[in-house]
Amino acid sequence: EQINVVDKYPGYKFEKTENLPLVVSENEESNVIKVYYVIDESQTKEISYTVEYYHQNINDDDYTKVDSYTIEGKTVGTTVTATIKAFPGFTHNAGISNATGEVLSGNALVLKVYYDRNTITVSFDTNGGVGTVAPKAGKYESEITLPTETDVTKDGHILSGWKDAQGVLYPVGSKFTL
Repeated sequence: EQINVVDKYPGYKFEKTENLPLVVSENEESNVIKVYYVIDESQTKEISYTVEYYHQNINDDDYTKVDSYTIEGKTVGTTVTATIKAFPGFTHNAGISNATGEVLSGNALVLKVYYDRNTITVSFDTNGGVGTVAPKAGKYESEITLPTETDVTKDGHILSGWKDAQGVLYPVGSKFTL
């Protein structure tokens, strides 16, 4: 009979078998086929793998690669984990990332780490003006249009703009990047 041997041990390769063909006997200890693996020198050399970082697009839910790097000096079969970076305005999406993997031969491992854009909400203080200005929300780095003088009125005053938390004045109706 024939036995199919699979090279399923990273860094090792099949070398030989013993006790083939197996003659079944009443002595269970002799009913053993021995399979030998040896270190595969081609697999123990230093291998590299790649980590890629992706940010969610502003106008859709697809992702664009923003960074990548290659790490050298790992042995086949080693489990590696990408660094989860902090990107302002983004949150790591562990549900779709593959940040951990096993180093493969031929530098084939690519870890992909995905980040979703945070939703930013802007509220407006009418400073005693008449009118209700609903908060505006959007993805980080997207643009909103600031309310105009028709949205808020105040006797004896003309709305000239909106100030952010740092006191920077933005003209009414202008674009504001979240």
